[in-house]
Amino acid sequence: MHANGGDDAVDGATGNDTIFGGTGNDSIAGGLDADLIFGEDGDDHLWGGDDHDVLRAGVGNDFLDGGSGNDFLEGWGGFDTIYGGDGNDIIEGGTNADSLFGGTGEDTLSGGAGLDRLWGDAGADRLSGGDDSDYLSGGEGNDTLFGDIGNDFLEGDAGDDRLLGGAGFDILRGGQGNDVLMGNFNADCFVFVDGDGNDTVEDFEATNPFETIDLSGVSEITDFADLLGNHMVQQGDNVVITAGVGQQITLLSVALADLDAGDFVF
Repeated sequence: MHANGGDDAVDGATGNDTIFGGTGNDSIAGGLDADLIFGEDGDDHLWGGDDHDVLRAGVGNDFLDGGSGNDFLEGWGGFDTIYGGDGNDIIEGGTNADSLFGGTGEDTLSGGAGLDRLWGDAGADRLSGGDDSDYLSGGEGNDTLFGDIGNDFLEGDAGDDRLLGGAGFDILRGGQGNDVLMGNFNADCFVFVDGDGNDTVEDFEATNPFETIDLSGVSEITDFADLLGNHMVQQGDNVVITAGVGQQITLLSVALADLDAGDFVF
């Protein structure tokens, strides 16, 4: 089905449909069954509906909602807003600054180029920021977040998450649960607050003057003297910080003697 020119409203209803929006600001609903929908030119609204759908936005600032089913949604050009809905979805933002929401299920979100914002929501999700400086939030579930290129802000939220900053000066916060954090390249900031759980930082560089551990949200630790005297010890090759009841921070392959007040934010 080709909508062609104009601002069209199309409902695929039942059946496996292939719909092309053409030019104009279109509203296209796939309806029941597995649909293939192309927004093409214009600022379009695309709804997949039930079943496993493919939605490709095209040029313009588009809104996509996969609905139920395991959907593939692609923003391509423009400043797009994309909701995966229910199911295990694959969402790609494309170029420009996009907002991606996984919804329920085990989703894979890729921001692509631009200043993107990614929310995994419920489920064990995989988020990748792509180029530029992005914001990634895992939501509930055991998530994997990869900032990739740019100065990114990664939040694992609830669950046992794995955060990898990638290239750039990144901020990593695991959130609730037992998380693993790795900054990768350049100087990164690892943020901890009350109630975070038992977290591990895999690559903290004590000799990097710009890399920091932010403990300003940990109420039991007041300053470096308090940290060194009451909360931080060497255990084998690692440094372990006790931040509260049931809350520890382990810095892998770090010597206590290499740490000073400049490595921390209080």
